[in-house]
Amino acid sequence: PPSQQQTKYAKWQSDILLEWLVENHHNPKLTLQEKQLLSYRTGLTMPQVSTWLQNMRRRRQTNTLKGTKKATHFVDFLFMAHARDGSPSSSS
Repeated sequence: PPSQQQTKYAKWQSDILLEWLVENHHNPKLTLQEKQLLSYRTGLTMPQVSTWLQNMRRRRQTNTLKGTKKATHFVDFLFMAHARDGSPSSSS
């Protein structure tokens, strides 16, 4: 199978995406307008923005909520706190 290259974004790009995620952790799904804005602000393509957020949601679902990995990133702690508060989680 072909190997996928891991894309490393600049810290400032990740900071913008993380800021959006923290502000929208209750519903981390992008609207088209949000995707366009984040793409513009980060200089990433819309598919790159979508993939980054999909990966973070997957991280939330598989690593944090299912308890298969200890929290190591502040986003993990954010997701854990959100789940502990009994807030509905979005899974995708």
